[in-house]
Amino acid sequence: MNTATPRGADLRAAWHSLRRTGFVVPELPTVVFVAVATGAGFGWGLGCGVAALAAVVIMRIARSMPLRTMAGGVVGLTVATVIARLTGVAANGLITDMVIDLGISGVLLVSVLTGRPLFGSLWRGIYRIPRTADRATVRAYLLTTALAGGVLLTRGLAMTAVFLAGGPVGWLLAVRIGLGPPGTLVVIAACYAAGGLERPVADRPRQPAHQPSDAESSKEQHGFPHRQPRLSQCPRGG
Repeated sequence: MNTATPRGADLRAAWHSLRRTGFVVPELPTVVFVAVATGAGFGWGLGCGVAALAAVVIMRIARSMPLRTMAGGVVGLTVATVIARLTGVAANGLITDMVIDLGISGVLLVSVLTGRPLFGSLWRGIYRIPRTADRATVRAYLLTTALAGGVLLTRGLAMTAVFLAGGPVGWLLAVRIGLGPPGTLVVIAACYAAGGLERPVADRPRQPAHQPSDAESSKEQHGFPHRQPRLSQCPRGG
């Protein structure tokens, strides 16, 4: 039985997961800080970045959303402000993002080359599914992991190229935002599609057991055998 969900359902599930977990929200304070600090100075950039972080935290508390991913926002904003303060250039705060993107993409692509896709291991660990040898499922995890690695590698290389070329900060932020949320949404949707190929056995529909017919039940109750008696067992006349 094909247990994969339709593409539309995978996309909706990915969008819901993206909103619920807030994978993109932690990037907002750093983006605000770099944008404002470039034009108005470090102090204004820091103030606006902290205000953006506080606004996101209040919004997620009001909507009863988890705050675990906001730790990444705090760390990202702290690192960006420290680097910008030490170097005197706000755009240098994005160097950490480039390094992280390139590093994670390397780990993902290595897991693909070794035949042990990281997304498959994560999915089975979350849902406690045993490792499968099904080629279609393994291929789907390989493609999903390669897609995630490709998205991060593309964003990291694009930001690095703009940074080394001395491009304006607006271009850096455009690359970061343009390849961030859309790429994350596509990767999560692909992960849901790949994970839909294997579900726990308890979640799969079971075949109904064989139910005896009324005639068979009646024969069982009256002690009649299911098979007709042979002719050799019938009484002879005379």
